[in-house]
Amino acid sequence: SRLGGGLDTPALQAVPLNKVVQEASRQLHDVAEARGVALTIVDDLPEVVVDVGRLELVLVNLLSNSIKYADATKASREVFVTARTSPDGLWCEIDVADNGVGIPAHALTSVFKRFSRAHADREDLAHVAGLGLGLAIVDDVMRALDGQVWVMSVEGEGTTFTLRLPTRAPGVVP
Repeated sequence: SRLGGGLDTPALQAVPLNKVVQEASRQLHDVAEARGVALTIVDDLPEVVVDVGRLELVLVNLLSNSIKYADATKASREVFVTARTSPDGLWCEIDVADNGVGIPAHALTSVFKRFSRAHADREDLAHVAGLGLGLAIVDDVMRALDGQVWVMSVEGEGTTFTLRLPTRAPGVVP
């Protein structure tokens, strides 16, 4: 609610993206291992100017969802985190991609809405805990960081969430 009301100003700092992604991954290591999900993070992630705590919150949410919605029928359950910098150097795009159960096409337009659960109608996923707030929080945080988030998914194949963040603080000229 603080994010939505604009009451909380981000505490921006320059940080290697690897450091933030590794910490989010570390927090979920045991859960991923228990579910047989391999977390792979590329080594050459760029540096960004960001509120570290907020970006970590976003990554924990996305990684947690990738783990929760891993497809138990697949021999290999994987989550990949990759990133790239725009040609002008002003933006960093981070992908959190998995080969999980995917999101049904009809649910893609509402996944960032509060209390929306993409798999609410799937009895085989009724055991997956959640209130449908995680992705709404991700969207709010990304907007607070002057960024964006979007999703691409194919049911049965997997999901990719893309985060787009400025690489430097607002008003800073390269």
